[in-house]
Amino acid sequence: MKKWFQWLTIGSLLGFSLPALADIGFTDVSEKELEQIVEDFSANFAHTTVTGANTEGSIFGFQVGLIGGLTNTTNLEKLVKEFDATADAGKLPHGGLFGVVSVPMGFTFEALVIPSLDAAGASFSNTGLALKWTLTEAIPLPVDVALRAHYTKTSLEYSQLIGSPAVDTKVEYNNTTTGVQALVGLNLRILKPYLGVGTISGDGEVNVKGTDTIFNFTSSTKASKKSTSTQMIIGTEISLMLVKLGLEYSSLFGTDRYSAKLAVGF
Repeated sequence: MKKWFQWLTIGSLLGFSLPALADIGFTDVSEKELEQIVEDFSANFAHTTVTGANTEGSIFGFQVGLIGGLTNTTNLEKLVKEFDATADAGKLPHGGLFGVVSVPMGFTFEALVIPSLDAAGASFSNTGLALKWTLTEAIPLPVDVALRAHYTKTSLEYSQLIGSPAVDTKVEYNNTTTGVQALVGLNLRILKPYLGVGTISGDGEVNVKGTDTIFNFTSSTKASKKSTSTQMIIGTEISLMLVKLGLEYSSLFGTDRYSAKLAVGF
């Protein structure tokens, strides 16, 4: 468990480094532990572009930039400390390259991507997509109101020794998050604060590509868990001519996530 968490953490660092896989492995994973890992992992990689209810422009507008942040991974902290009381696993980093494009009728297309990374036999990728519709482009109101649907696919794979005698075995972890959000915000030119509420589902699957299992609740080499949560969002954008800054807090899957962005756009 501890080493699996370390792999996820390093993979989350956008490829600045990938682990030396010879030291990675985990065994005796319980059903509850798998569910908790799926929840924290889903919370960390759920889609965001740190944008509110407004469009980037009534006819056309865009942003491109970087997002980074931290998620409080309290479930993983507890699990890791059961194996190593000195371990520090309370926060998991997230981020990526993002772009948003607004077109007429209030529609905005969004993407958040960590390009596919390969090193030392490990691979990692993350792709988030969303479609936002700003209702107030057609129905004038004192505040901006929007609906957003989003989808994120996260994949990672590495090798570890499993079984007796030990055999070098590929392990896959695939995680999918989907959700919808309702957003309301103010457009104060430079400052654009916003609030949001939604529902989100996370679905994670571990697949051991060998004959031995790493689970203590099933003899299968494959196991999955799904969890659903309410999501609460509060954030703001700061527009300084072509430079766009943003801060966002999100509560989901029983934990807290903090995100920031630096972008350019018009």
